Amino acid sequence: MVTTLRALLVRAALAFALPATELASQGDAPKKPKRNPELITRAEIEANSDVSSVQELIQRLRPRFLQTRGSGSIVNPAPVGPVVIVDDVRWSGSLNDLPPLTVYEIRYIKGTDASARYGVGFEGGAILIKTSRKS
Repeated sequence: MVTTLRALLVRAALAFALPATELASQGDAPKKPKRNPELITRAEIEANSDVSSVQELIQRLRPRFLQTRGSGSIVNPAPVGPVVIVDDVRWSGSLNDLPPLTVYEIRYIKGTDASARYGVGFEGGAILIKTSRKS
């Protein structure tokens, strides 16, 4: 009697378990990883190797990085663009001067985060460019 009851319970458990796994496996398609809107990866840079400058690369992949935001100050209320930081040093040149194939990754950080990290003057955010792998 106990053996028959146990066999019946095992069959019932399998009857419920098998259709559930079949349903789960039928509708689950492999999902593409989501693109980080604040990051341009090395793979994206290499896939766009026909561009001649980092400016052109950013304009093509994440034009939002280059937008002006907010106002600089009460004295100068004009919108402020992002500050460019290359390998943790403030870049004084143009993004057109940087060849894209020397870049490992490009990251945009918001003004508040940039100000917390680097100090004042980052109301428009910062574009962080790494030219080599650094941890």
